[in-house]
Amino acid sequence: MNKFIDRKQELDVLNKTFESKDSLILINGPHHIGKTELVKKFIEDKPYFYYSACEFSDELNRKQLLELIREIFPNPLAPTMMPSWEELFSYIALQTKDKKSVLVIDNLDNIIQSNPDFLDYFVNIWEKVLKPHKLTTILILPNNSTLTRVEKNTTFNKELNLRLQLKPIPFFELIQQYPEKPIYELVSLYNITGGYPLYWDYFISANSLVEQFNLIVELMTDPKGFFYDLPLSLLQRSVWDTPNYATILYYLAHEINTFQELLKRTKLKKNQLLKYLNNLEILGYVGKEKPLLKRRNSYKKYHYYISNPLFKFWFRFVYPNRSLLNKNELVSLIINEYADYIEKTFSNISNEIFVASIGQNLLGMSPTKYGTFWNNNIEIPLVAIDDKNKKIFFADKKFSLKDYGLENFIDFVKSTLTQKEFRKYKDYDRLYGLFTANTPSEDLMRYALNNDDTIIFSGTKLVKK
Repeated sequence: MNKFIDRKQELDVLNKTFESKDSLILINGPHHIGKTELVKKFIEDKPYFYYSACEFSDELNRKQLLELIREIFPNPLAPTMMPSWEELFSYIALQTKDKKSVLVIDNLDNIIQSNPDFLDYFVNIWEKVLKPHKLTTILILPNNSTLTRVEKNTTFNKELNLRLQLKPIPFFELIQQYPEKPIYELVSLYNITGGYPLYWDYFISANSLVEQFNLIVELMTDPKGFFYDLPLSLLQRSVWDTPNYATILYYLAHEINTFQELLKRTKLKKNQLLKYLNNLEILGYVGKEKPLLKRRNSYKKYHYYISNPLFKFWFRFVYPNRSLLNKNELVSLIINEYADYIEKTFSNISNEIFVASIGQNLLGMSPTKYGTFWNNNIEIPLVAIDDKNKKIFFADKKFSLKDYGLENFIDFVKSTLTQKEFRKYKDYDRLYGLFTANTPSEDLMRYALNNDDTIIFSGTKLVKK
């Protein structure tokens, strides 16, 4: 990564926690989300001891830590036998006792996998050694099966002062990092990389969508390249039954998103599919949503989706088309399907723009709830309800306006009037909106300017009187 992408909120929380006399911190998140980079930024102006565990045996990890201690400290630990974890951490604590310091253990999952009892040992070490020496301790691990084991250890979790779960960087941060780029190019970039700054650097050099597609195909079809097998290799590191997980991701990438549809396509048993989907959620690769106004939580009501855009793109276009040896054919395939494909990602970005506009009071409402509404007849991309001010907002979302004009928008407005679920809001003031990454047509723009109940966002800019 060429530069650290600002995570001000997370850094503020870490620094505030550091001011405590004794702090045990757990940081987790998907692979490549920036956990280590965040911690490096946090400790750059503090005394620290950083150790990254490897996929070694417990004894070899201790040996690696011992060698690191001997390299760093002037009075190296030189026991006649291999020291225990407690002895190793005790020595580190003694060396840092005179100044407020940070101990970082990265890739904690590698230690736990080779020593399933490590967490229990560590709780004892924290209470006896690290906490008394006021040594702020940060443990880092990815979202994987080990995280589930950590979450179930109640004794360990009681000792935590902070658990920081890193999420993808918001789209607005991408805009701030590359203000010279057109909004539609950044939407397309985010559609492929998501909020993973590590991935941005690989594709940001493209100066058009076609260049972007060519660069993507080049990087993802090169067997020696970073992205060639990245989603599959990350999946293999996290789960055992890779083919079934990959099959689910393939169908989700192709918009097969209800439980019943997935059950039919994958041929899995109900309990199997539920388990796989739950595990993919824990890993941060899959999310789910239910229609707005539906109170009952049921897997039958949810729409499932791939929450990691790189995974979705790879399972949609790259992996299933490895047989296309001619790269131009793959580029053409992407171009032909991209307009429809990008709509889901743009929908998520539109939600960010909507939340930002609420924070700036641009819509004159404070929603009690908002989200996507759907039933057997219709899907409304965004509905926001403000019970206090008695307002309801319906919005359509279109990345491209190539085949979308004023008539389409008016049809959308009419469709919201016929849904029985909104009859109880008949006394609410109605607002209508459109989110797009492109410039609206003149008649659509004129309509928005002449109607107080209509709001259009072109990119991140609000069209209004």
